[in-house]
Amino acid sequence: MILYFSVFSTGYDSSKTSERDLCVYFKNIFDIEYQNKNIVIDPVFNQNKKIKIKNNELQHIESCFIHNPNFIIDNNLENRVQGHLRENRRLPNQIKNLLGLIKKCKTNGHELIIILPPARSEYKHLIEVDIFNEIHQISQSYNLKIIDLFNYDLFTDDDFGDSDHVNINGANKLTNIAKNEIS
Repeated sequence: MILYFSVFSTGYDSSKTSERDLCVYFKNIFDIEYQNKNIVIDPVFNQNKKIKIKNNELQHIESCFIHNPNFIIDNNLENRVQGHLRENRRLPNQIKNLLGLIKKCKTNGHELIIILPPARSEYKHLIEVDIFNEIHQISQSYNLKIIDLFNYDLFTDDDFGDSDHVNINGANKLTNIAKNEIS
């Protein structure tokens, strides 16, 4: 299993976003409780997107992601970074869920690989150097492979569509690096 863990992931609460319906998947597949107990899930989504798990393997899941070629245009990078850092520090954080995912992977004999995605140079310049220390410590404690592309020198600013999302060239580069690291 591959988990992308971004700057904001530590405190990110998807139940407060337009992607809140995905919490149904997280609950049914990984037994991750809804962080927001008052979450309102679209009943049609919940009913029509049935998840079938047999022998601890996902049998069927409909993709609910739509490819959007538009990137986030933010004229104030400092505000974007501060928003991500605010999510990073939000409590309760997602570390409990990460530890649960690690346990579930180990119980089911699955390898968990954490990827720290890359970002443009001006974005990284505004982020604390030790932003991923806790994730590195967890990966070391549980003997997990971590692929740190955030501090990887092979990415250039031309590989990004915005401050923290790769474009098609960056996606191809990221995929090839991850593929080589994993195999």
